[in-house]
Amino acid sequence: MAGYDTHLNHPGSRLAVTAVVYDCVEAMFGVTVHDFAVVGRLPDTFCLALAREPPINPGPAVIGSGTVIGCHATIYAGARIGKDCLIGDYAVVREGAVIGDRCVIGMHSIVSYDAVLGNECRVQSHSHITDGLIAGDGCFFGVGVATFSDRRIDLDNYAFHGSQGPKFGKGVMVGSGAVIMAGIVIGNKAVIGAGALVIKSVPDGAKVLGDPAQVFKAAMVGVPTQSSAYVKHGTGKWGTAP
Repeated sequence: MAGYDTHLNHPGSRLAVTAVVYDCVEAMFGVTVHDFAVVGRLPDTFCLALAREPPINPGPAVIGSGTVIGCHATIYAGARIGKDCLIGDYAVVREGAVIGDRCVIGMHSIVSYDAVLGNECRVQSHSHITDGLIAGDGCFFGVGVATFSDRRIDLDNYAFHGSQGPKFGKGVMVGSGAVIMAGIVIGNKAVIGAGALVIKSVPDGAKVLGDPAQVFKAAMVGVPTQSSAYVKHGTGKWGTAP
């Protein structure tokens, strides 16, 4: 029968006997690793199908105290996860990713390489946090959110030209099924409606809806807005924000 065990290198942690924890993982204190999770996996570096060649030695995986890693989750070497986080079943955290304290990464979600999430971020299930993305503290990503780091369409010259992940301020809420294109900047406390396709940057405090996304409401009280923001007036017409 499967169960949990302790390890001299990881005092106070509970490691499922079916979990795989590689030597490149720094000492974990009070961490729970559930069945069939893999912690410290090295990226594949010699696969010709890859446009980007991952680093051969991405460094140690660092897992903060009190964090729980779900069944079948995979944490790559070089990832850094803060304290008291929950990494859901089948979630993936790639090399170079940084996750702050008290974050939740939902089931079947991926935090790609070199992405950065601040403290107390929530990523719901089946979402893709793209490479190079930066999100401030307290951001929320709904179910099935897709973010992208490359706008080029060039299958004939398929190559890695660097990440242009979107940037999110603090307290941003992204509704389920939203799509955020590469290079977009989302301001503090902005709200992205469910299913929105965001192809332009969004000012602080704005609410955007639709495909393509348009600003539905100007900045909240106390949050400055850009002069180019648009609001929908009571007449149903679109006009410049006062």
